[in-house]
Amino acid sequence: MIKMVGTNSKTGNKFVLLGLTDINIAKMREGKPINIFGAEIGLDVDIVIVTGETEDVLTEMLKPFIDKTTLVTDHRGRKRN
Repeated sequence: MIKMVGTNSKTGNKFVLLGLTDINIAKMREGKPINIFGAEIGLDVDIVIVTGETEDVLTEMLKPFIDKTTLVTDHRGRKRN
């Protein structure tokens, strides 16, 4: 994996880039999330990447991590919890 935080030289927008390898993809397909420690790239939050067949599957998989303060939305911005 490659991790990058920077500024787009054309637009000036800040960005976070996570380049996943085939090994990362294989691990996610095995149900193993990828955890990126934000401090490694200058962020004050961690990033977790998961994969699943549907958004319902992802929501169910992540239920142990979701509490009342967690905002969960789908690809249309609809609340899911």
